[in-house]
Amino acid sequence: MEITPVNLRNLLLDCRTALRKADKNFEQSALRELLDDTIIALGESRDRQQLVRRAGAQDAPAAQRVAYAWQSVTRELRHSHPALFQELSTRVLKRLDTEVIGDASDEIQALEDELRLRDTQESKAVAELSALRAALANAVPLADTVGGSEAALAQERMQILLQAVSTGGGLRKQLATPESGHAPTRTTLQAVVDGQRALSTHEREWCIGEAMVLTGFQQTPAQLLSQGEAALARLVLDGKPAG
Repeated sequence: MEITPVNLRNLLLDCRTALRKADKNFEQSALRELLDDTIIALGESRDRQQLVRRAGAQDAPAAQRVAYAWQSVTRELRHSHPALFQELSTRVLKRLDTEVIGDASDEIQALEDELRLRDTQESKAVAELSALRAALANAVPLADTVGGSEAALAQERMQILLQAVSTGGGLRKQLATPESGHAPTRTTLQAVVDGQRALSTHEREWCIGEAMVLTGFQQTPAQLLSQGEAALARLVLDGKPAG
């Protein structure tokens, strides 16, 4: 077998282990100190050789070479200057604000859980906003919703509602439009998709019923509304035959 620094170091480690078992006074002997020094020297020699090879690799990232250099030096300090090594370890752990360096996968998993929680909260907020707009549309119907976005129509309804509250006169009843209670035309649905108008209360109710049929009753009205009126109109428009 070829005698290399690595093989020699492993052999000395085995010898030291055997001597500890055979001689109870081995730890206080000069031979133990000589073996320790030789093992450390062989380890440092191996680390320096690896450092030279890695530092000389042109394709290795600079940060990786620097990190390995620090790792090699601190490993040497662990045996040659244990007090200094302990001080460095303490400062590093304080900088990381933890006593034990955690696994990176745990941090990634925590971030993924946080993102999923945010997505869930966002979906819930969208559903609540759509439900609020639908309730507002039922409470404050508008005679003309053509060309208005959902946000603009909701703001207009809120202004009417606030005015009614401030004057104490109540809400004025809007006259039903001729198409109320009837299915919206393809032109109406396309206008909603394009953001040119909003669905009336009757149109929205009809579209929800139609969308539930088209989706095989796999979605609830709240889920359909959470996607917005434009998505609801698109679903009905795509599933409705031309005519």
